[in-house]
Amino acid sequence: TTAWMTEAVYDNYTDRDRVTSILVATHEVGLKEYQEKNKGNMEERDKILAK
Repeated sequence: TTAWMTEAVYDNYTDRDRVTSILVATHEVGLKEYQEKNKGNMEERDKILAK
């Protein structure tokens, strides 16, 4: 993990999602853990996208 990933303060969920996705992709964060943590966000996003 590069320093900017762990130390940067993210302005919004999108940046955080993007970085977390990178970490998931590189197996630094467990996929299940990521999905559990973001379950609410994903459900909200699905509702918005469904409109």
